[in-house]
Formats: sequence, C-alpha cells, structure tokens
Amino acid sequence: MLDTLKTSVDGLAKCFDVSFYPNLGLSRGVFFAKEHFDEAKVVNGNPRKVICDDIPEELNNGKDI
Repeated sequence: MLDTLKTSVDGLAKCFDVSFYPNLGLSRGVFFAKEHFDEAKVVNGNPRKVICDDIPEELNNGKDI
C-alpha cells in the first residue's frame, strides 16, 4: 500500500512532529474499563515512558505519581 502511495515508513518518520501533541498540553492517558473497575474513566498524565515512544521525556506532560 505504501508503495502505491509512493511513500515510505522512513519518510513518514522524518515528517512526524513528536512535539505536536505535547505542545498542545496533551499527555498520555490510561483507560479503565467499567467491566473491570465499576466505572469507565480515562486518567490523563501518565508519567511512564513508553518503550517505543519518540516523544522526548521532558515533553511527555506526565503527572507525578
């Protein structure tokens, strides 16, 4: 499919702005499903760094535990 679109994963990676969402004040979140936690809820500000995360640690907008 990418060949058909004349693009590549490397090309997309070069154009991806890793600071786009952090600069909007957004952060990662964790979803807690109602069937497991009696309430459906998204908790934002996850302080953990994700293994494959390209967002620099100082921009992840995480909250202290």
